[in-house]
Amino acid sequence: MSNKDLSSEQRKVMRIKDREKIRRKRQDPVYKRKRQLKEYLGKGLKNGFTATSKLGKVVGCDSEALKEHLISTAIKNYGYYSDTEEYECDHVIPTHSGKTVEEVENLYHKDNTQLLYPRHNRVKGDKHDFDLQVYIEMEKEGKV
Repeated sequence: MSNKDLSSEQRKVMRIKDREKIRRKRQDPVYKRKRQLKEYLGKGLKNGFTATSKLGKVVGCDSEALKEHLISTAIKNYGYYSDTEEYECDHVIPTHSGKTVEEVENLYHKDNTQLLYPRHNRVKGDKHDFDLQVYIEMEKEGKV
């Protein structure tokens, strides 16, 4: 949906939210670091990074090792991995639970990441104790 399709009220709400994000980014170092790491991780997975880079030090490996780790989590969660499937990178312990910059950085370590189907990531949301295998069984039985 383009901005032209939005009503003036919707555009006004978007501007207010954008200003709030900018304000928080300037004033809250924890929020700023979360936004930075999310952006860096997305770009890093596309463009690559080394283990000695700033992102590599936070994640604990280089981009190839992270991709291998994420693929192994898809195999663990679903029994297979396919390049044609759409996955999302999920944090097992949600990043919002980090209250300091150091805690947030620890939550971006590769051991706290996994690949999930988008629908499973939406259902999991910010839950730390989500049991994916139970949910998959419920899906198969038509209970969800």
